[in-house]
Amino acid sequence: MNLITGGAGTLGSEFAKQLLEKGEEVLVVDNCEWAIAQLFDHPKLIKRLSDFSTISGKYSKIIHCAAYKHVDLIENNQDEALLNNVVKTKKLYDNCVTNKLLFISTDKAVEPESYYGQTKQRGEELTRDYDGVIARLGNIMASSGSVIPKWEKCIEEGKPLPITDPKMTRYMIPVDRAVRFILNLLHKTKPGQIIIPEMGEPIGLMDLAQRVCDKKGVELNYEVIGLRPGEKIHEKLKWYNEQLIYKNKYGGVYESFSNRV
Repeated sequence: MNLITGGAGTLGSEFAKQLLEKGEEVLVVDNCEWAIAQLFDHPKLIKRLSDFSTISGKYSKIIHCAAYKHVDLIENNQDEALLNNVVKTKKLYDNCVTNKLLFISTDKAVEPESYYGQTKQRGEELTRDYDGVIARLGNIMASSGSVIPKWEKCIEEGKPLPITDPKMTRYMIPVDRAVRFILNLLHKTKPGQIIIPEMGEPIGLMDLAQRVCDKKGVELNYEVIGLRPGEKIHEKLKWYNEQLIYKNKYGGVYESFSNRV
């Protein structure tokens, strides 16, 4: 049985789908009633409405997707973010036994300037302490709460698209490609290693907005709203001391070869 926390979200549900396609059993845990109620049904899928930190047992794989992740909201709710993203993560790891532990992280954990990034950096460190593997991703395209659905709603309502900064760039990846690459590499990884899918060059926010408008058949209409607390203009995918040890056209596996300063 595989355990996926945050399993009703965009990323977690894709992990569930692809594992089920491989014939594996999956337990999805999520504390959002609406999201888990909307999740697809499958004979080998178990849905549990619960806080992930209450889960215990033995699992073949644990894929830990659950996290508070809205940067500006977390800046103003740091205690809750620390509790959910770090303290409860440790409790999950203490409560469960697994052959393979995978922590889903973010490029915001590299040289973090946001409190969200700091909590995910600490989550990466915890995962290494428990001999787990890290998957570090950029932005998942069209995921719940992300910018593309917000822009599409603005277009439908005839409103200008909010742009934080015209110079901003972000790494973007479709959810199915990210999950497929991670699952294909997971069995090859050793404790502490980092999986980073190939995401190409970061895309400018203005270019992304133009693509969304082109797809909708409308002219680009936007307003600059400025950076929110904790946001960076550009993100990085790896630390200075993380070196590539395996690569194919879909991404690579990295290791950290020295202590961070």
